[in-house]
Amino acid sequence: MNTYKPPTLKLYDDWHNAPDSRGVRVEACHPDYIPTSRQLPVIEETQKAIERLEKAGRYPYNSSVDEIVAAAFGVAMTDPIINADKEYNVVNGIMGSDIYYARRYIDTQKRIAANLEAIKAANLTPGMKIGKIKINWKLAKACVIDELSKNGAKITFTLGSKGYTAYMDSLNSLIECAKAAGNPLFSNYTPANMGGQHEVIK
Repeated sequence: MNTYKPPTLKLYDDWHNAPDSRGVRVEACHPDYIPTSRQLPVIEETQKAIERLEKAGRYPYNSSVDEIVAAAFGVAMTDPIINADKEYNVVNGIMGSDIYYARRYIDTQKRIAANLEAIKAANLTPGMKIGKIKINWKLAKACVIDELSKNGAKITFTLGSKGYTAYMDSLNSLIECAKAAGNPLFSNYTPANMGGQHEVIK
């Protein structure tokens, strides 16, 4: 059984103060974040809890995940570790906050894995001409992948007579945007169910 070890730093600092592969300090949702030895058991038990709930057909709400993780650590929900949090007024206290950051890390790693799979399975390449996509419920044309990596894509496209640039952190979302526009380019590829965001720059 894993043992829960509360952070010695403030929680925010604990999850925002780990060096990545370049030695740069980054936060848990950064693609290159490297968990500490203290955080790894929290991430492991959080992942197990999410998978357990999803396998049972239940949505992994925070409260449900917290209960399962606490039980895995042998911590009662009435324990001060659960209920006390000097930094934030957060449900389930210190451990609940720890699990929140663990979920951010897990979600980022899932998105990266889905992106790498999409690059391979959909044969995505920099400079690839996608054509029409639907973005923000509007039909865009002449979409091109300018930059491509595990972190997502930088794309350019036109809406009417204006050109735009967007950054999409989920490549599966980009593929779904193409399908939503009736673009047959990815008709043989079914994206994994991974959400994402895009930021449009005029």
